[in-house]
Amino acid sequence: MTGTFSINHRPAVILFDSGASHSFISAKFGARAGLGFCHTKGSYMISTLGGKIASNQIVRGVPLKLGCKIFPTDLILLTLEGMDVILGMEWTN
Repeated sequence: MTGTFSINHRPAVILFDSGASHSFISAKFGARAGLGFCHTKGSYMISTLGGKIASNQIVRGVPLKLGCKIFPTDLILLTLEGMDVILGMEWTN
């Protein structure tokens, strides 16, 4: 399921992916929204349809607004095409 929701007061195209173990943010959207990233101690290896991708960058506490509720969410920085954010199963924790 996809929708447009607010992240850092900017509209973001978000894919809710129940099969994803983590949540991700497009590097382009993160820069546009003024979100700072930090490096992780190790790399995340993400399996995609096109192969494996490694990332060692994360954006912590991203303010995801759904309706009138805000969820601070950690998002792994990736090069995404067509989506600003992919939310996996752990984002509501």
